[in-house]
Amino acid sequence: MAEEGVADAEQEEPTTLSTGLQLLLTKEDISALWSCKDVYEQKEQLTEMLGLTAADVAKDSRAPVMVDFHHFHIGYCEELCLSAEKAAVFVAVMKKVLDAMQNPSQTSEYRGGRLTVDEAFKVFQESMLHHSLEAPPNSLGVFSVPEAKLLTKFATDTYFKHYKLYQYCLVYPRELEVVEMELEVEKPFPPPPLADAVEVTPPQQPTTQAATQEEQPSAAAAAEGAPEEPSEETQHKDETIPEPELPSDPMLAEIVRRKVAEMSAQLEEKLQTRQQQMDARIAELEKTKK
Repeated sequence: MAEEGVADAEQEEPTTLSTGLQLLLTKEDISALWSCKDVYEQKEQLTEMLGLTAADVAKDSRAPVMVDFHHFHIGYCEELCLSAEKAAVFVAVMKKVLDAMQNPSQTSEYRGGRLTVDEAFKVFQESMLHHSLEAPPNSLGVFSVPEAKLLTKFATDTYFKHYKLYQYCLVYPRELEVVEMELEVEKPFPPPPLADAVEVTPPQQPTTQAATQEEQPSAAAAAEGAPEEPSEETQHKDETIPEPELPSDPMLAEIVRRKVAEMSAQLEEKLQTRQQQMDARIAELEKTKK
């Protein structure tokens, strides 16, 4: 039983190449990720392969950055149609460069400074050379020269271009600043007093029977084929200007009266013109019948 436990532990240990590079993911892991076409499922599987849980991703702000970091490189290797073995080596190279970012710098002008971007690029360059030339055991020809150029350009345009940002997110502790602000909530205005309320009587609606009688055409007009002449009561109901409520100011009240008088005169003139047109129409129909 003890021997089986030791054997299982040895199998769980990550593979180390003869160059000393420790693989973060195996080629089987890369193939499993490529077989999944959904991006969110790929990230979930990659999170489990990296030994992270959903709680780690939610609690530690560096965890999702690392997941996206490796996911970008795995996706680019798939775009280049590299084999799963080559993709696993490139992911391990970038993991080595990412870990070296925390090392103290030998050329920084500041005491205690971290690895500069030039020093980090030298680490990347040496790792790529050790896996692009076939000279075992210290060098393995994993990548061809065109592949090494494409991978170097990709790393330069992505990781090394934003090196300071990665270093700030993954190396330096997060500074938390708590800011407290007092919000002033305005009080609503008090409602108007009920003592000043005015009772308004709603207008009376005509009954159904009266409305039906007004809408029925006269028998004589229907027999002769003449259009029905609207009654004077209906005309005044539709077109009479309601008496407005006069303002308390005498000058404004006089202006309102004059305006109402003008509108009433115009309306009366329109009614007379319409009556004349209706009489002429009836007379013409009577002549036609004769």
